[in-house]
Amino acid sequence: MRFYMTFCLALWSLNTLAQTADSTEVQHEADTLEPAVVLPPAVLFRSGTYEAVLQEAKRTNKPILIDFWATWCAPCRRLDRETFTDIDLGEYVNTHFIPYRVDIDDFSGMDLVDRYGVKVYPTMLVIHPTGKTILRTITGFFLPNYLQAELAGSLQRKAAR
Repeated sequence: MRFYMTFCLALWSLNTLAQTADSTEVQHEADTLEPAVVLPPAVLFRSGTYEAVLQEAKRTNKPILIDFWATWCAPCRRLDRETFTDIDLGEYVNTHFIPYRVDIDDFSGMDLVDRYGVKVYPTMLVIHPTGKTILRTITGFFLPNYLQAELAGSLQRKAAR
């Protein structure tokens, strides 16, 4: 029994020393990294109710771009960092669409998730200005130029309707 307790104490001591050494190394590595540059979003998502966004879409005859996202969704966060900060994409989206964001962590947007049958995140839907037709469904991460090409295709569908 004494041997077992001595053995456990020795393992605990080694583990504590290893954690201290690891945290020192991590701290040292973190000191050498440059701070991340956080750019402001170029795509200006509307806030407020979906009904207000739908009214604006009808008035301006612009389709709605709905971005369904969550804080726990890694591709959603990557879109925020790498795609929605792109100036050219921001100009394109803000000119041709009514961008609207639904945070699924906040259950207030779940009626839209149910209405449009969203199953994966991130999902972007391009909705006709009437709100009744989905012009395009885009899922996953896209670089800015690829997302812009997908969105351009949805504008062609809108013109054909």
